[in-house]
Amino acid sequence: MFRVAHTIHHDHDLGLVLLAALLCIFGSWVVSRLYQHVLEQPRAQAMIWCYLTAMTAGVTIWCTHFIAILAYQLDAPATFHFSLTFLSLIIAIVGSILGVVIAGLLKSRRATVLGGTIFGLAISAMHYTGMVAYRIEGIIHWDKSYLVASVLLAMVLSTVALFFGAQGDKYARSKMTASFALAIVGLHFTGMAAFHVTPTTLIGGHSNPDEYRLLALVIAGTAAMIVMGGLFTYFIENRTRLENIVELRQARDEARDASRAKSEFMSVLSHELRTPLTIINGYASFLTSLKGHTIAKLKPNEQISKVHFEELGDQTERYGGRIKSAGDHLLTIINELLDYTSIELNSIK
Repeated sequence: MFRVAHTIHHDHDLGLVLLAALLCIFGSWVVSRLYQHVLEQPRAQAMIWCYLTAMTAGVTIWCTHFIAILAYQLDAPATFHFSLTFLSLIIAIVGSILGVVIAGLLKSRRATVLGGTIFGLAISAMHYTGMVAYRIEGIIHWDKSYLVASVLLAMVLSTVALFFGAQGDKYARSKMTASFALAIVGLHFTGMAAFHVTPTTLIGGHSNPDEYRLLALVIAGTAAMIVMGGLFTYFIENRTRLENIVELRQARDEARDASRAKSEFMSVLSHELRTPLTIINGYASFLTSLKGHTIAKLKPNEQISKVHFEELGDQTERYGGRIKSAGDHLLTIINELLDYTSIELNSIK
């Protein structure tokens, strides 16, 4: 740990180190938000967000590394091999995609360990490919113990970060951000502690050109814009999702109110239909038993006379009138119901 701290303080431009650290923390925070969003999505949509998360992670990893490399100060000229430098970016992005897809889609403990291991190996492969692309006029020596420690540190912290991201507590995002940022920064500077250069060209007081600082600022700005793009996409999608939820809730409430109104309407309708139907059934029952009641009122050996027929006719006419009145009322209700149904169907069309 002391050796790593000494390397940062003695061999690096602290301003650029701070810039790399800030970019790393911001990018890690965005990655943590995007990764948790991946875990909340159904499988079909999660794949798209896996790629966005991995692209953001890959850019964050590579840009942090490159700015930190630009911060490295030695008394020897240094250049970059373009093809290998670009290859290190591809390694960071591809490795991030594999790690996020495995951990984010399978969503199991073993998948998280495998995804975190791939993530850590991707960070390591990116870093050491970038170091090979960093051409210095000098003899390079590697401390294998620090080299192995840096790779193990990256794998362990990347796995821990993915485990924290899968948790549901309120500090999960902060813990994932811290773990992922430590994985990137820890690997880089532990790896740099393993890197020793003996200059072959003695140039007293040599320092890397000022253009490196400008290049670092350009890379940091570009990376920040890319990361902000991922964050902006997340906010837009999240806002759209929340608006859809509000619309669905409003539609649900409207459907519930409509269902309640329909239930109340059916209750009133059933009452209105029951009243005339009761009248019709009652008087129809009277008519069917009217003859029997009339005969039952006759005295023994008394014959049915004209008076009885007139009385029977009056009762029949009275009952029939009430049945007709109730029937007319029932027909009016049915016609109004049909008119309402017809209007509702036309409005739907």
